[in-house]
Amino acid sequence: MAKNKQIHFKMHGLKKDTDDLVSPGAFGSKLVQLEKTLKLMDESANGESGFNYGIKDLKIGSVEVVLEEFPYPPLLRPQRSGIEEFNNFAAKVRSGDTALFDISHKVMLENLKDLCKGVGKNFSYAELDIQGKNSTKIIIDETFQSKAKQTVVEIEKKLPLFKGITYETHIGHLKEVDLRNEIPKAKLILFVNRIELPCICKSISIKTLCDSLNKAVSVLAKAKYDGIYRLPKSLDLVSIEIFREPGKLSDWKGKFDIPYPNRKEVI
Repeated sequence: MAKNKQIHFKMHGLKKDTDDLVSPGAFGSKLVQLEKTLKLMDESANGESGFNYGIKDLKIGSVEVVLEEFPYPPLLRPQRSGIEEFNNFAAKVRSGDTALFDISHKVMLENLKDLCKGVGKNFSYAELDIQGKNSTKIIIDETFQSKAKQTVVEIEKKLPLFKGITYETHIGHLKEVDLRNEIPKAKLILFVNRIELPCICKSISIKTLCDSLNKAVSVLAKAKYDGIYRLPKSLDLVSIEIFREPGKLSDWKGKFDIPYPNRKEVI
């Protein structure tokens, strides 16, 4: 009968903690997160949950625990170990060998990121050691956390961008209204990052366009996406609403007359 896989998990306190102390809350939350990640790896490898995980040994005098993987139900053994899958996956993140990762791996990467939460703040680093053939000791530290985050960013870049038409609202300043052609045009300068979006204004009256020029507006528009850029290629305006931008604190000066009681009334 094949031997059950085990993973050794050990946390280290912050450097300022000379006794290598780790709070019970930090240790408990990471242990729960580790089990969650292992189950996710198991489901990904076998198509469904095939293993459970239990505490085999809790080391006295250190923040260290040994988790053992056992088949569930006991009579059936899945083909691939969740612990081995975790080891292979985390090793690739650590080494940067993530070229073949795609959006299907994002959930597992998000779980790895959660396993890293608090590193450098609640604990210094953690060790994950898997005994057996081709095993690799994984160090959960700020470097590993940075690589996991960067891998998520790289995966999101691979996502296909939307191509088509949607109705949506944008806010910004309406600039450069052009009435020379049969279909009026304008430019909307978004409040965020000052990005410029070309606008078609065939459904907007000339008066509304003139009244909205150089003002802060909220526009409802039919947005056209070309699948190349994340922002719409153009906006076909349906309606324009002028609104006042948030004022400065100095704008409130003198707006309120706060009554102060007469000294004689207080005494």
